[in-house]
Amino acid sequence: MIFVRRLLSVILVLALVSSCHRKNDHGKKDYGDWVYFGVYDKLTGIDPIGKAASISSMLSDIIFNGLIYMGENGEIVPDLAKGWEWSSDKKNLYFYLREGVKFHDGVLLSASDVDYTLKTILNQPATGASRYIYDAIESIKVVDNLTISTTLKENFIFFPFDRDIFIMPLNSLGDFDRKKRFSWNPVGTGPFRVKKLSESEAILEANREYFKGRPFLNGILVKSYQTQEEVWSRLLMEEIDFCLPLSPVQINYMKNNTNFKIYSFLEPYLFILVFNQEKPLFQSKKIRIALNYAINREEILEKILDNNGRLCSGTIYPDSWAYDPEIKPYPYDPQYALKLLREERWLERNKNGILIKEGKPLEFNVLTIKGNDLYDNLILLVEKDLAEIGIKINVKAVNMAETDKYFFQKKFDAALLNIYSGVHPGFWNYRFWHSSQIQKGMNVFSYRNAAVDKDLELGLQAEDQEEGKKYYQKFQREIFDDPPGVFLFWRMDMVPIHKRFRGVNIGPAKFFSSIPEWWVPKNEQKYKNGPN
Repeated sequence: MIFVRRLLSVILVLALVSSCHRKNDHGKKDYGDWVYFGVYDKLTGIDPIGKAASISSMLSDIIFNGLIYMGENGEIVPDLAKGWEWSSDKKNLYFYLREGVKFHDGVLLSASDVDYTLKTILNQPATGASRYIYDAIESIKVVDNLTISTTLKENFIFFPFDRDIFIMPLNSLGDFDRKKRFSWNPVGTGPFRVKKLSESEAILEANREYFKGRPFLNGILVKSYQTQEEVWSRLLMEEIDFCLPLSPVQINYMKNNTNFKIYSFLEPYLFILVFNQEKPLFQSKKIRIALNYAINREEILEKILDNNGRLCSGTIYPDSWAYDPEIKPYPYDPQYALKLLREERWLERNKNGILIKEGKPLEFNVLTIKGNDLYDNLILLVEKDLAEIGIKINVKAVNMAETDKYFFQKKFDAALLNIYSGVHPGFWNYRFWHSSQIQKGMNVFSYRNAAVDKDLELGLQAEDQEEGKKYYQKFQREIFDDPPGVFLFWRMDMVPIHKRFRGVNIGPAKFFSSIPEWWVPKNEQKYKNGPN
């Protein structure tokens, strides 16, 4: 009771401070205006289950809701579910839905929609991004109109629900043709509803019946252009209000543009040269460690990011409560890298200066993303550093849409990626690095380490953050000592957004999901009716 009284006191103080701040800052928030967003990728259908890596998947955050979502500090926050509880044996998890929530077509949300969504995902191919979560489920049952029960398999007390589980209306995802139609005409419960969606343009209107309150903006226009240069020119002409991504040079230019405000945060995406450990070369831990010493991260950070980022020493997000700052990134030491390679019997060089062993050159293929300046420049520096110690890489650039067929079929030696770490230290690290995820989950790199497995399991089962921190810091040390790839950097995301928008609060846990909080004073509003 003392704790509860103290908590209520803190909430009251925060509410009063917040109220005073709002009053002194800007008073009443106004409704109206649109935000225009520019991209250079073609838009794709919005598939909340497939979660294709594109801008369209980002739009899912404001079209759909999950049962719960992950807060800024990794805490679990109610969303469509107003509450949940475990059975005494920790095998049954009950979700209690909010009353009166409507889909965009006016139909009320019920437990049958949740049941259908979860069972649809259970029937998806095993390579689906969220598949590993549902391997934990033994059965799903509708208890009543607003209650659903999931019975879990043994040892899945840490069963994680996160924002990936977007709930869709019953029977929205049948056979392929129906699924294809739904992805271009998606219906969710979120703060914005789709009015138009094509490869070149998406128009989203405010959901005026949104259960958390209608957004302040009237809508969002997402416009696709042919090239990054065209997006950049549209931003300079203020035909769009923000865009992604921009180069460090462009960001520095925008710092001097008084019509835009720069918002910055450290992205929870790890840049890594990751290895396919089905390949014999990368089954040697010593080889993987040597490659970490061979690459000059500080030069990369300076030349590629203009030092707008942080060097990387593992897969836990540096601003996480679980991060151990005592574990430092591998230093640049090409001579020590050569020493380790010699210990692995790479002793001679061929006429081209490439190390050879039993007549075979030390070379491998690297998969990277086509048409992205950051990746193009980054792979050149990686290639240079490795060539200096006698390692040859062959770069294969592919479109983002093609990556799944390479990764899930394991048709790659290595890949230059930015992997989502998330603000919670366990959920996504479990997906990518736990050995149980090799066959059906996201561990397409075939990384195996029994100590890593145990630490991730115990971390997800921990009763509180203090206990979890102990296991996650052990995990951080284990994966540093047995690296799945070359840890490169975390990038500081700096996004210029037109200054007329207020309430902008983007960060590692939310970007598009924060747009319902944005607003524009009446006297500064630019678009009354939105796009024609």
